[in-house]
Amino acid sequence: MSPAYLGNLGNGQQLYLENQAAETLLTLSSNAPGQQQSQSTRFQTGSWQAPPTLQETSLGWIVQILTAQGDRYIQVQSQGMQLVTQLNAEPIASLPLQPIASSSVPSRMQPMQPMQPMQPMQPMKMGNMEMSIEPMQMRLGNMEMSIGKPESSEPQFCSQCGNSLGKGDRFCSQCGHRIMIDG
Repeated sequence: MSPAYLGNLGNGQQLYLENQAAETLLTLSSNAPGQQQSQSTRFQTGSWQAPPTLQETSLGWIVQILTAQGDRYIQVQSQGMQLVTQLNAEPIASLPLQPIASSSVPSRMQPMQPMQPMQPMQPMKMGNMEMSIEPMQMRLGNMEMSIGKPESSEPQFCSQCGNSLGKGDRFCSQCGHRIMIDG
């Protein structure tokens, strides 16, 4: 089992570190209500000779790793991580790293649960005002306004000859009279 550590950076951010043979895996995760972000990076550092240390600086955080080839420094900032040859800022504070099982290191973000479909909008009532969407209607006291008209189930007839009309007819099929369309 490879050594792994967890550091709490504050503000819902955590840093996971794991030594995998000659590589160091770092995963920076941020958790906030309704949000989850994670970024992982691998660096060729060599095998660790001692537990890593984590220090806060004015530029972010520095992970120091002791390897057979010497000290390695990884600068961690919210926008990314990079291997640096020397410290770029003075340490402000040392942060504790907790040993964890390497299987606890997150390899990727958890998928979000699918959203449930929204229920159709119900008619709204407020005092003597009522609004509905399908069909679009608004009533206020004895006034009414509607956009779009529900289809009439009553049969339509030609005003000239009385012939039965089909839906969408513009002219009477019996006498040729032009049908006046309301709206």
